[in-house]
Amino acid sequence: MKYIDCEDDVGNIIIAIGSAQYHHENKSPVSPWSKNPFRYDERTSILHRVLDREIRKPFEIVPLPDLHNYEKWFAYVMEELPDFDVLYTLDRAETDFFSSQGYIVRPFPVDSPIHATDIREWMFNGKPYEHALPEGTLEELARIDGVDRIRKLVAKDVAEKLAGGGRCV
Repeated sequence: MKYIDCEDDVGNIIIAIGSAQYHHENKSPVSPWSKNPFRYDERTSILHRVLDREIRKPFEIVPLPDLHNYEKWFAYVMEELPDFDVLYTLDRAETDFFSSQGYIVRPFPVDSPIHATDIREWMFNGKPYEHALPEGTLEELARIDGVDRIRKLVAKDVAEKLAGGGRCV
């Protein structure tokens, strides 16, 4: 399975982890608990376990906090992240903004119709999920007892939804 298939003209790869300040103990004000089940360092570890085996180009992982305001967020990206020439994204607003700033924007290569929400739901419901995750991710989930954490967070979201507290998963 290939996880990132960048064009040959891309040298160094910068992987920005969004919602970097949110995790299982610090919930985003606009998302359910289960949306960001892992701390930034845990997400970085998961990525390294997978990408160190797959990517043969230099890459770095950087935090990208949510600012809950696109204008401020775009300014943050431009000022705080390392310089870049090409952006891979599936987000329409990001595509429009960075294209208007003269950047090359390409769709992020997705080789699976499965989303993280699906996997969290499978974990919560005790359904098989292992087929949808790379070996390195499964190793890290086992190390941090991530499946149990996700089950607890989804249960918390369900309870909040039933109590009238908003969206679930």
